[in-house]
Amino acid sequence: MISKFINFFIPRQRQENAEEHRQYKLVTYFVIVTFLFDLNYISLSSTIGFEMGMRIMAITAGAHLLQAFAIRLDWPLWLVSNLYVLFGVFGVVGCTYYSGGFYSPVIVWLASSPIVALLMAGKRSGFVWMFINAAMVVVFALMAKNGYEFPVDYAAEWSNFFIANTFFGLVIIIFVVALVFENGKNTALRKLAQKNILLAEEKKKTALYALSQEIHDNVGQTLFLAKLNLSTFDLVPDDERERVKNSMELLSQAIDKLRDISSTLNEENITNFSLLNSLKVDMETISGIGALKTKLEVQGEVQKLNSKTEFVLYRIAQEVINNVIKHSQAAHLHVKLIFSSNLLTMYFKDDGVGMNSEQLLKDGQGMRNMRERTAGIQGEINFSSSENSGVEVTVKAPFYS
Repeated sequence: MISKFINFFIPRQRQENAEEHRQYKLVTYFVIVTFLFDLNYISLSSTIGFEMGMRIMAITAGAHLLQAFAIRLDWPLWLVSNLYVLFGVFGVVGCTYYSGGFYSPVIVWLASSPIVALLMAGKRSGFVWMFINAAMVVVFALMAKNGYEFPVDYAAEWSNFFIANTFFGLVIIIFVVALVFENGKNTALRKLAQKNILLAEEKKKTALYALSQEIHDNVGQTLFLAKLNLSTFDLVPDDERERVKNSMELLSQAIDKLRDISSTLNEENITNFSLLNSLKVDMETISGIGALKTKLEVQGEVQKLNSKTEFVLYRIAQEVINNVIKHSQAAHLHVKLIFSSNLLTMYFKDDGVGMNSEQLLKDGQGMRNMRERTAGIQGEINFSSSENSGVEVTVKAPFYS
């Protein structure tokens, strides 16, 4: 209920930003609470017969209430805050003068204005009002020293009650100010803690990303080259072929495990991954070591897919390329990327020994892996071949996957 009442005076556009909303709520709370204090002192002045105090506090209360509507009209917050303090000082100085001057119990309220100005309008306003109020206390002190007789416009028998009420009100307002400061401090500490957590998470993600890239780009690539080199050993003696074959299997397993580790570490941090660039590097590497002559062709306007989709497509492409190197006995590999309005097509064609229909239907582990990965990105994959005519693989992936 109170929160809704306070928000009534805060412009809707100021409520959209959390920090700005907090500042406006702080100022509005002070304005409303001070208005209620003004009403209390109007009642007190009436009780003790302080007629001038009633008039001064009525003016002050009306001015403070207008500050709430000035906030609603979206006046600058620094202006509202300083006007609020100005009218508060006017009320304190006026009541001080007509209730004994330097010896009035009301004069102690001049200590509260700089503190409130500091919280509401910032350090500059706080310092300005501190000097102004200190100067006023000095003026009252000099007037008293020089024998100036201040009017005492209230019934003397109410003197103790007046003093007690004034100091009681000052204690309350100082407590409220301290409470606001404590809440602000706790809010700032919570935000700092949240920022530290986010910073730590960001550092962790950055470190994992760097590690995954190191595994993928360096360690994985080195093993991949070693495997390609082994695959080119055509003149290995018969008694060594099994060992070479076993070494290639071990390298394949190591490469797959490193890819899995890299992918796991990478998680959400693969936003900079590029399918096209990665394929270019791999094709150049394969041609460079003489395993195959490769050609990479791009049709259509290159577009960026979802980064995870591009990464999965790259894994599928690697599987196809590895199969060509391992099984096809091909001399050439042609890879084509076709970009259309909402679809990317990857096309692979080699000139190797090919596969018969029975081999295509067999659907080994490699083919199952490719089908599962393609299904995971809501795409489709097709294989076509006949003996001595090479293998064609077509992978289609929508941009929205």
